[in-house]
Amino acid sequence: MNNLKFISQVPERQQGMGLLIRLIVQRKNFREMKAFVKLGKELGANAVVFSVIQNWGHYDKAAFVKEAVHLTGNPHHKELREILSDPLFDDPIVNLGNLSDLYFEIRDKQKVEGVSVQEKAKAPVLGSMARAVAFYLPQFHPIPENDHWWGKGFTEWTNVAKGQPLYQGHLQPNLPADLGFYDLRLSESREAQGELARAYGVEAFCYWHYWFGGKQLLERPLNEVVKLKKPDLKFMIGWANSTWTGIWHGDPKRTLIEQTYPGLEDYKAHFMAILPALRDERYFRINNKAAFLIYAPHEIPSCREFTNYWRELAQKHGVGDLHFIAHMQSDSVPFGCDSAVDNAPFTKIPTPQMAVTALPGKEAPKVWSYKDFVEFMKSKPLGAREHPLVFPNWDNSPRSGARGLVLHGSTPQLYEEHLSDAVRKVQHITDTQERVVFIKAWNEWAEGNYLEPDSRYGHQYLEATKRALSGASVSQAVVQKETSIIGLADSFAVRGEYQRAIEELTRNPSAVAYLPGVAMRFAEWNLALGRSDEAARNALKELSTRPDNRRAFDIAFHDKEALVRVIETSPPAVIQMFQELVKSYSEQGGLR
Repeated sequence: MNNLKFISQVPERQQGMGLLIRLIVQRKNFREMKAFVKLGKELGANAVVFSVIQNWGHYDKAAFVKEAVHLTGNPHHKELREILSDPLFDDPIVNLGNLSDLYFEIRDKQKVEGVSVQEKAKAPVLGSMARAVAFYLPQFHPIPENDHWWGKGFTEWTNVAKGQPLYQGHLQPNLPADLGFYDLRLSESREAQGELARAYGVEAFCYWHYWFGGKQLLERPLNEVVKLKKPDLKFMIGWANSTWTGIWHGDPKRTLIEQTYPGLEDYKAHFMAILPALRDERYFRINNKAAFLIYAPHEIPSCREFTNYWRELAQKHGVGDLHFIAHMQSDSVPFGCDSAVDNAPFTKIPTPQMAVTALPGKEAPKVWSYKDFVEFMKSKPLGAREHPLVFPNWDNSPRSGARGLVLHGSTPQLYEEHLSDAVRKVQHITDTQERVVFIKAWNEWAEGNYLEPDSRYGHQYLEATKRALSGASVSQAVVQKETSIIGLADSFAVRGEYQRAIEELTRNPSAVAYLPGVAMRFAEWNLALGRSDEAARNALKELSTRPDNRRAFDIAFHDKEALVRVIETSPPAVIQMFQELVKSYSEQGGLR
């Protein structure tokens, strides 16, 4: 204790040297965890870190379970859970490391236990690290046109009901749970959707809107949302400006209704038709500008003329300015739009299709791995004004059969990882109003991309959404990843084997994705060996030159929160080394 007090008061602390204290949690000390946090606060520590005990061959299985209180089979596990439920562990200086899974499980249980969806919905969306907008399909009620084209009573549920497994392991059909096979002509159905969305952190729906040269289709749900002022959820409009054909039903040459652009008079009539929605106090705005998405801006003969004219009309009719979002694009500027969001990035996955076995008498669709898709999206850079796009899943085989495309193997956990990455990618945006993430979709059941509860996973995708948006998943994912990467090296360092720790970390190329933490450890361990930082510099510089690590370095050097953490908590030697690495990386063509 006296040594710790001495270290906390050395002159180097005034010069920026960080102080980190660590406790390896096990049977003999877990009851001291709260006292350890309080000690860290008293000492002014930058971080109080906890790690669970690891078995490096010193224990047989039974003996390890007896020592490892984090395991459910340990007789003291319940007591550990009670300790971790203390708000003391919410303190920013606490890093629970590989105890984070248990911590977040306890926190999530505390938040939802005994609370109905209706009670949750009353609470505002607070604490979100991003503004989630989910695309919303209104084709869950019959209209005369669909009756004529596809048969009496056709709705999207008609397609969903056709779903059947086409290959071994194919999860079809997808069936709704809580909300059932709803009819969007009913206000009760729409209100239930709004309550669910709000309860789980979705800020707004983006209603698909269909305008064909003066004729609207599927407009009733949104019109009634505006008229009845329910549900109490923000919304925006996305114009699906595309000709309807029979493409998804094997008849691409059949035109159902053509998308046309007659000119300014039609643009004005279109604007006036949605003016009541734009004036609604619930309408989703970005920096006080009403957001309007255009599905295919490249198909409008002069999209800039369209957007300029609508901006004039919006000012004239009291809406204020508009924020146009170009869909199917990464660059909004050529179209006179303010930002952009992609449409179907899974068509660009560089990995091969999955080899699947068609069921007897069936033909398999094209199948890619959802996990590969998530990894691909992590590596996909965003344009300067591009919003991330997230997919819970994709399987449009109910609509298209063997002509469809499936992202196989989606789970709530992988989706949470996908959304967490999107949330992380917008954290560099200073203006929180612009940290918008689109989720495709809320209820595209026949395409397999929906957040609504189903009979297979219940609320799990919604729960994953809430965790990811609140930042719990982001910090947890970083902790888990960093723990898995440098945990082995740390274990050697704890035993004083700093040279072995350095060697383990150096030969793990994936460690560069968490360069700030890696840099700090290299410096600390080299200094502990009484050496200069030269070995650490050389090792990290060598890592940075490997072509397969370029993307990892791109992420690390643009992670502003991590960089700030290094500057604020690192000793001068680490900061100097890190600055040298940044300079070296820049000279290699990075940080463009």
